[in-house]
Amino acid sequence: MDCKVLNLIWVPSFIDASNNTLYFGGVDGCNYFNPEEVEKLDKEGSLKFTTLKVKNEPINPLLNPNIISENITTVKTITLNHDDFPVNLTFSEMDFRGNKNNSFVYKLLPGNSSWNDLNTGQDLQLIGLSKGTYTLQIQGKTRDKLWQKPPLELIIEVTPPWYTSNLAYSIYLLTFLSVVFAFYRISLQRQIAYQNSKRLQDLDELKSRFITNITHEFRTPLTIILGYLGNLKSRFSNKDEVSTSLETIEQNSNNLLNLVNQMLDLTKLEQGKLSLKLVQNDIASYIEHSVDSFMSIAEDKNIALKFESNPDIIIMDFDAEKIRQIVTNLISNAIKFSSENSMVTITVERQNEEAIVKIKDEGLGIAKDHIPYIFDRFYQIENSTSKISQGTGIGLALTKELVLLLRGNINVASKVNQGTTFTIYLPITNTGESKRIEFEPFHHTIGQTYVPELDELIIPEDTNSVLIVEDNKDMARYIASCLQPHYKVSFAKDGQEGFKKAEENIPDIIITDVMMPVMDGFELTQKLQSATKTNHIPIIMLTSKAMQEDRLEGISSGADAFLTKPFQKEELLIQMQTLIRKRQQLQSSYTFEKLSEKTQQKAPDKNVAFLNHAIEVIQEQIEDSEFNSNELAKALTMSDSQLYRKLKAISDLSTSLFIRKVRLEKSKELLKTTHLSVSEIAYATGFNDPNWFSKAFKEAYAMTPTDYRD
Repeated sequence: MDCKVLNLIWVPSFIDASNNTLYFGGVDGCNYFNPEEVEKLDKEGSLKFTTLKVKNEPINPLLNPNIISENITTVKTITLNHDDFPVNLTFSEMDFRGNKNNSFVYKLLPGNSSWNDLNTGQDLQLIGLSKGTYTLQIQGKTRDKLWQKPPLELIIEVTPPWYTSNLAYSIYLLTFLSVVFAFYRISLQRQIAYQNSKRLQDLDELKSRFITNITHEFRTPLTIILGYLGNLKSRFSNKDEVSTSLETIEQNSNNLLNLVNQMLDLTKLEQGKLSLKLVQNDIASYIEHSVDSFMSIAEDKNIALKFESNPDIIIMDFDAEKIRQIVTNLISNAIKFSSENSMVTITVERQNEEAIVKIKDEGLGIAKDHIPYIFDRFYQIENSTSKISQGTGIGLALTKELVLLLRGNINVASKVNQGTTFTIYLPITNTGESKRIEFEPFHHTIGQTYVPELDELIIPEDTNSVLIVEDNKDMARYIASCLQPHYKVSFAKDGQEGFKKAEENIPDIIITDVMMPVMDGFELTQKLQSATKTNHIPIIMLTSKAMQEDRLEGISSGADAFLTKPFQKEELLIQMQTLIRKRQQLQSSYTFEKLSEKTQQKAPDKNVAFLNHAIEVIQEQIEDSEFNSNELAKALTMSDSQLYRKLKAISDLSTSLFIRKVRLEKSKELLKTTHLSVSEIAYATGFNDPNWFSKAFKEAYAMTPTDYRD
């Protein structure tokens, strides 16, 4: 069978129709094949990745463990950063035949839904991928027919930049929510602040109306009181006692009226209804006159008032009444918070077109953290060291408002325990009417001053004595007027002086105020109760504080009674009578027969302890007939009078009778427990004369020593 080639196309020499086999002639013989079995010539390869390059740099697990964990031929997953592109991957089907007819396709899931041709190439370049996880699939095909084996797969994880990471988005979300919440809070706070501001404004207006109305109501009864006082003074001017009482009432009524006027002025200032009445005159002489009105008060407290002006005459426009109120408030405070033997200096000077007024004291001073608030209305400094009543908190607020009304300014400089300086700056103008100012007499009173002694009355020696510790002289006079002539009265102007006088004089009762300079009533009571000389004295505490916690503090400090101002005279007298009666009842319980019983108690009271100590001292010197009240007082570190008053208050016995009682009690013991004669026992117990001993024994026990022994 011959075979030949025609036009480079193999033409079969023979076709076996029975099995469709074609026969071709060749150099070395005859070739044949069956067209239906051509597919048997194709073979599916085994796909493997062979190299990985990032930015044209080969990647291996040793140098790049963060990208690939094992060899590229076996790795299942690689991790790429967002900036690790371009990435090149090469692969092989591991089929090295020359007559193969293979091509390749790929998918990048989840983005590709169909295969993409690679033609005959065996490498793939990834230009850039966004963050996420991708699956790269590579498959081969032969004669346009996909291989049936599973494709080659590689999982590619692309990490995002930090600003697009899940954590970053969480932070963005939290930041956004925080901003929204902050905006909501700010908006809510603004709404609340607006509502609070409106509510406070309404409340302030209501308060202003209330203050205005009530202060006007105060003025009516005060006017009536002062009017009738004038009538009474004219009728009883020749009676000193009545005249003094009426003057005190008038003075305090004027003080109350002045306070009411200040409240009204402050309300008018807020409402813009307080106007100026400017006159053109010498402000220096006017302020000097105001300073002179405080001379008597300053002298009472041993405070020097000094006025200076440079130049001597300063002609300018000012409202006389407003200047008087300003200067009065500042000088009153300066004197009130200054100690004895200090100085208050008031200076007026002109600098260019300003008048500068300075009020400087050497007093308690103001702490730095309080200074920004001292001009706030009703603001009061809690001063635990001065123990001075702080007033109403209106004066400085009104002072500042008046200075501002005069188109001026006020500053304060202060150091604690060194003093305070208020400086007022007023603009100098000369447009007002030149008018003479009538200098009306000013009457000022300041609570903290010396308490003058009342006129002495002839009172029996055995009358109970009362020490009044009160810094307000009018209140001290009133308390004394309630007590005399039933009690002997003495005074102290503060707690420190009160404690000193109590130790020296041993009064029967002490009446003390709470708020006082130097030492307040609570501290005074505690010191009196802790001192041996004074711990037996009943204490009545008077205060204007009516809160329950104030009463508890007063009682816990050791006070026996607590009265709230204003109090009735009858209430005070009943309290004093009750305390005296109670003391008399206690005296009967401090007999020698009961002292031993009280000593056996777990917590014997302080009076028992004192009496037992006195008895021990006497018994140590029982044989010394020269041991008397002087010697006992020295042994107990007390004066004769102190010991006498304390023993009298506790046991109702004088010092000499107390010593004799101890000697007689010892003699009773010796009469029952020894065989000594009566004379020997008399000498053993400090009696020089046996006859005197027998007489004293019979007076005390209604029987002779011999009868007692039998």
